[in-house]
Amino acid sequence: MHVRLGDLLVERGAITAQQRDEILTAQTRRSTPFGVLAEEMHGVSPGIIEDAWVTQYAAMAPRLDPRTCTIETHIKGVIERRQAWQFGVIPVAQHPEGIELVTTASSLGRALRFVGWRITMPTFFSVCDDDALPIALELHYPIAGLDAHFVNSVMSRYAKAG
Repeated sequence: MHVRLGDLLVERGAITAQQRDEILTAQTRRSTPFGVLAEEMHGVSPGIIEDAWVTQYAAMAPRLDPRTCTIETHIKGVIERRQAWQFGVIPVAQHPEGIELVTTASSLGRALRFVGWRITMPTFFSVCDDDALPIALELHYPIAGLDAHFVNSVMSRYAKAG
């Protein structure tokens, strides 16, 4: 399913349908990303654009259950256990196009920012259900004293703050 960023911004009331169309027209004259033009032309905040972009990415990302993945040791070593738990992300496979990671739709924005500064190789994300990630973290990145209940409490705090 392809979700257009401009349509998401209209649905969220960040821009009008007319403003979306103005941005699309401007894109035909400039090779500038839609979000950048929305900021420049209509003052849409970068945070609102990022939230819509994360929604768009999550809608298009493949689905994967990290509880059923066999993860090679060298892939697990791409990030530290603490980072996996803190950012709600698990590297699951290495492909010719880059490292595949999995997270939840609600953690995707934070996971993308983390991966952007932590992993120097190309990466891409799959998305899993909210209940699968905490169990997979316990399975693949066990830390004494941390369990699915802890992850759920942290994730709910981030969801309330965001």
